[in-house]
Amino acid sequence: MGIEGQLTIDITCDARQVQRVDISSTRPVRIAAMFQGKAPGQALAAIPLLYSICAKAQCSAAAQAYEQAAGHEVAAGSGPAREMIVLAETAREHVLRIALDWPGLLGAPGAGLDAKAVMGLPDKMAAVLFEQGAAFAPGARPAIDKGAERRLIDEFENFLARELFGQLAADWLERTQVDGVNMWAEAGETLPARLIGAVMARGWARAGGAPVDALADMSADDFAGCFVPGGQIRVPSAWEAAPGETSCLTRQYDQALIRNLCETYGNGLLTRLTARLLELARLPGEWRALLAKAEEPGGAAVQAADANVPGCGAGAVEAARGRLIHLMTLDRGVVADYHILAPTEWNFHPRGPAAKCLACLPGADGAELKALAGLVITAIDPCVGYQVRVH
Repeated sequence: MGIEGQLTIDITCDARQVQRVDISSTRPVRIAAMFQGKAPGQALAAIPLLYSICAKAQCSAAAQAYEQAAGHEVAAGSGPAREMIVLAETAREHVLRIALDWPGLLGAPGAGLDAKAVMGLPDKMAAVLFEQGAAFAPGARPAIDKGAERRLIDEFENFLARELFGQLAADWLERTQVDGVNMWAEAGETLPARLIGAVMARGWARAGGAPVDALADMSADDFAGCFVPGGQIRVPSAWEAAPGETSCLTRQYDQALIRNLCETYGNGLLTRLTARLLELARLPGEWRALLAKAEEPGGAAVQAADANVPGCGAGAVEAARGRLIHLMTLDRGVVADYHILAPTEWNFHPRGPAAKCLACLPGADGAELKALAGLVITAIDPCVGYQVRVH
């Protein structure tokens, strides 16, 4: 069982200019209504079955929402440990997109990379951080196997060096200037380097470079404002005129390399593709910092969840494709209401970031425009399949 859907993206051109971008979606956004009247445990158990993509992030957001709504006690240290698992899922999703999409975009479908080493990483990380891997059970307490966790991080670092960067991630991260990225891409030792080099060589570095308005931090009241009676999702009024972006680009926007790329190439393809690589390169350091936090003295102590409104809980998680929000309302011990807002609802909103980026593409011949559109869409990364039609 799982949720499917598709984006249909229509690009209308006239006189070699993109005149209009229309995005429609068949993604079922009210599937969580099935949880109404059910026990919270039933909802939590169903989440990973309904959402196979980014299931760990979905489970984490659901656990947060329930723990807050129920005033459930949360073990200190579980937050950083859960975040490590979600980041492992982010690593897998980013690597999968690179392995599955980038060879075709490069025009060399057989020139892939060996992604098998990261496929089981989220489950492996859960297994060494929580007893029986039960990371997202209400009130779960970490049970950390420090040696095994550190080995997982070391193995991932080796994977990055071997398959993505051709050097240690820490060394690649020293490339904070545009020239450093250019030199790495020109060497062309890995699939990502070859694609970055091809984007620059074809003059596509600036393609799709619309201004970026990052999704602002949101309170629990803002989360609730994302939904209206009848189950329709809307953009909160503060951002209604311009839905914000939530992606690996906005997460890495403050990094020196991304700032320098933006100054030279804007927020186009080169900057977006590099942001995904930068996020992967930074993961080992983030895991080690979170591991230290989860292991701090007193980590076994229990803290009460801070509910803003009794009976209502919100969970927000930075998933691979952006911010994921769950909102749960309990009434007399059962689920009275449940909403899920995925990052695709922001990033591929009809007036959102993807539409703006696609509208900035050059109105070249149909084949080139379709190729560029595929690159932009892949760089922003929806959580469902898509179809592009050029008119």
